[in-house]
Amino acid sequence: RYSGEYNEEKREIWLDGEAFFEVTKNPEKPFSVIAHRSRTIVKGTSFAVKSIKSDSVDFVSVEEGKVAVMEKYAQTVVEQHLTAGMSATVNTGGN
Repeated sequence: RYSGEYNEEKREIWLDGEAFFEVTKNPEKPFSVIAHRSRTIVKGTSFAVKSIKSDSVDFVSVEEGKVAVMEKYAQTVVEQHLTAGMSATVNTGGN
């Protein structure tokens, strides 16, 4: 889901499930996917996010480009430079 401000003020969506994204580059407006346990921030890339509420982890994999992955409510970056062929999981121990 996304808010009415999408692409006017910010490019931000909320995900429950699994999705693949191809994001147009826009350095002034990074694209964010907010999942159950994680936030993935990109400036232009192809990547997948899997976040199902009943699972204990969120999973991010990158096809091309670069993303930053962090815990949803923390400022701590789990993997700052996730690039093509790399993946990361976020497990906060709760739902």
